[in-house]
Amino acid sequence: MESRKSTFQEYTSETISSSPFTSFLYNRDIEKHRHLFFEFTFCLSGEIVNVVNGVKVPTTAFRELLILRPGDTHEMIRETPPSPTPEFHRDIYCMKDKFKAVCDFLKPGLYEEILNEEGPIVVPCERLSLESLEKMASSLSCDLVDLKDNMDRLDRHHTVVLCNILDLYLEAKRDKKEPYPEWIRKFLQSLNTERTLRMPIGDIVKELHYSRGHMCREFKKYVGKTMVECLNESRIFYGAMLLSNSDASILDIAMRLNFSSQSAFTNAFKKVYGISPRAWRNAQR
Repeated sequence: MESRKSTFQEYTSETISSSPFTSFLYNRDIEKHRHLFFEFTFCLSGEIVNVVNGVKVPTTAFRELLILRPGDTHEMIRETPPSPTPEFHRDIYCMKDKFKAVCDFLKPGLYEEILNEEGPIVVPCERLSLESLEKMASSLSCDLVDLKDNMDRLDRHHTVVLCNILDLYLEAKRDKKEPYPEWIRKFLQSLNTERTLRMPIGDIVKELHYSRGHMCREFKKYVGKTMVECLNESRIFYGAMLLSNSDASILDIAMRLNFSSQSAFTNAFKKVYGISPRAWRNAQR
């Protein structure tokens, strides 16, 4: 009996040959396809619904990491009207042999555990964990312009990114850490909005209805960073998306995100990404 031809595309290593480690992509409808490698994806802004093996998985910015395995079918759909602000997601790729080797190094049986999980694998994450992962993956992406000359170094960097992903997966399996107080969760969630990113820290604090001294002490205790550090890092992540998605000048972006000057924005950007905003923009185009 003749087998029926597949009605959807298969994503092979050839599909991602020009960017074999990671891609920075628009949130858009992506037709049903099947993976023959591992893919790890998370929203950077906006929201999108992933459909994995027929199951809908809504995802929002910096909240969940989705693990797609070889053989999984996948599509992306937008169920809400597009936002006027940039909407992106990050994909990270890995071939089966390498992923198994990394899993076996970290924990015997981990590869089989992931393969045999029932249903879509959704890893709930704190915003700061996914911001850290995005920082690592985006640095990898910037170097793809020199892919052939830097393959060994890029491969090592990619291995570190995979270890970070697996650590997030394993952490989600362990006992939960002490939850953040509600006002900290509210503050971290608000960093997804351009309104908050454009506000001075003093105005943000007033909306949380606690004394600034109390919030500064408690935030540092729970998160390990200050509120200002988190706010500025989120401004930089958002600025990187604006650099990739618009023709706005670097000065305009700096002013839009409440930096005092272009040089202040540039210095803060270099601390996060290791390169200037102009170099980042050139590497993404």
